[in-house]
Amino acid sequence: MKSLIEQFSHHIKEALESIKASSFQEPSRPIHNVLITGLGGSGIGGTIIAGLASNLSKVPVLVNKDYSIPAFVNENTLLVACSYSGNTEETVWATKEALKRGAIIACISSGGELMNIAREEKLNLLSMQGGNPPRSMFAYSFSYLAYILEFYGIARFNVKSDLENSIRLLEDSEEHCRQTAQQLAHKLKGTIPVIYAVSGQAGIASRWRQQFNENAKMLCWEAEIPEMNHNELVGWEGGSDNFAAVFLRNS
Repeated sequence: MKSLIEQFSHHIKEALESIKASSFQEPSRPIHNVLITGLGGSGIGGTIIAGLASNLSKVPVLVNKDYSIPAFVNENTLLVACSYSGNTEETVWATKEALKRGAIIACISSGGELMNIAREEKLNLLSMQGGNPPRSMFAYSFSYLAYILEFYGIARFNVKSDLENSIRLLEDSEEHCRQTAQQLAHKLKGTIPVIYAVSGQAGIASRWRQQFNENAKMLCWEAEIPEMNHNELVGWEGGSDNFAAVFLRNS
């Protein structure tokens, strides 16, 4: 897992090449809302991108993590189905239901039933190499989702140049990131981390929690500011020394 995480910038490069080589079909009707459906490591990209798009999109961008889909999904909905394996049953069920309702659908997958559906129905599709833990392929799903929202005119991203800039930034700061991560790991060892992020970036805190859960096999939770100021903050009065608060800041 460590080696896969350290390939993050390389994964962005490969995702960017796939984006440049893609030939998406233009939608034939207006899009009134967006639903990104996916779970676990396949779905966290949708959680994060929906938060980022909240201030950039003129239509709602929501996430779905269930077999069923909301009643509002119709022919003017863009549904983006994300399943790394292509066999996540909740995502496959949701995609089939969206097809019945005539939704505009784009898929992100490495294979499985979802890729078969995409090819049979001639849906827009972005793929990646399979065989890895879904959580380690976050760079692909996040990059693809950003491009899909840009392509359909949902959010004012400039994906290709943004990804190129991200690659340079990550490569230039790789050693610093590694050292900082090691220092933080030592500080958090033996604690239960509590991750806090501001509104619009709560998905990033969720990603941290999931990585602690799956990679470190430890409990962790996250909460959003300012909501936590109205409830969870009071709970710290009864806290103990084995909790560690981590505040994610943006610049």
